[in-house]
Amino acid sequence: MKGFKFLRQHPIVHDRNISPNGFIVADFYCAEKKLIIEVDGKIHREQFQEDIIRDMTMLNKGYQTLRIRNEELVDINKVIEMILLKLK
Repeated sequence: MKGFKFLRQHPIVHDRNISPNGFIVADFYCAEKKLIIEVDGKIHREQFQEDIIRDMTMLNKGYQTLRIRNEELVDINKVIEMILLKLK
C-alpha cells in the first residue's frame, strides 16, 4: 500500500506484566509506521473496555491502532483512505 509493507497476524511484544503472554497479535502491522490495524467483528462490541486498554497500552509503547469494523469493509475505498491517512 503506497510502498508500505504490512504483516498479517503479527505478534508484538509489549509487557509481560500487562497480559499473561506479554504480547498481542495484530491483524495487520506496518513496522515502518508502528501502525496496528485491527479488523473488528461483533465480539468487539462486548469487549470494548479490553480493546481500549489494549490500544492505550500499545499507544504508550509508541504504536498507534486503527480499528476497522467489519461493516466498514463494504466501502473498501473508504477503508483504504482511512489507512492512508494513518500512514501519513
